[in-house]
Amino acid sequence: MKKNKKKFIYLFSSVTVLVIGLIIWKTGSNVEEPVEISEEELEEIQEEQVDIQASNEENFENETTPADELKKYETMSNDSILQEIHKMTHQKVMAKHKWGSVEITRQRVEKIYAEIEKKEDFQNQAVILNLLSPWLEGNFDNAVEVHNQVWSIQDGTIGKASRLLTPEEEREYINKHF
Repeated sequence: MKKNKKKFIYLFSSVTVLVIGLIIWKTGSNVEEPVEISEEELEEIQEEQVDIQASNEENFENETTPADELKKYETMSNDSILQEIHKMTHQKVMAKHKWGSVEITRQRVEKIYAEIEKKEDFQNQAVILNLLSPWLEGNFDNAVEVHNQVWSIQDGTIGKASRLLTPEEEREYINKHF
């Protein structure tokens, strides 16, 4: 009995030390001192973000998609169209893993929407059209939802989107991939 008690105390002590060590390590490694910025600097940062966002929106409106790329949507399978939408969301969302990129343009969104609308056999048609509807107006606030809904339909297990990219992150993504 004494032997078991000693083992229990040793095990309990070891686990306690380990847990405390992990807590100290975890909290200590992520602690950052708050950065103080002036109102002027904050306004400058906000203006820069607004300018970048405007540039991203202008890119959506003015970037042309080659006619042959738009034409391919007419013969794409339903799964391929979903994959195309999935790849488009990568421009807008943060996810640990992203495979593939397709630039979001007004022409592309309108063509994909029209093709889904035409297809009588498109699984989840109403859901996908509802999700893409704001995109027709240039509103991508639901991009995380679109990504994760399509990802779920495709039985995704890796790369769930967690948040929208900031305008600056999106600009970097556009510059890198397109």
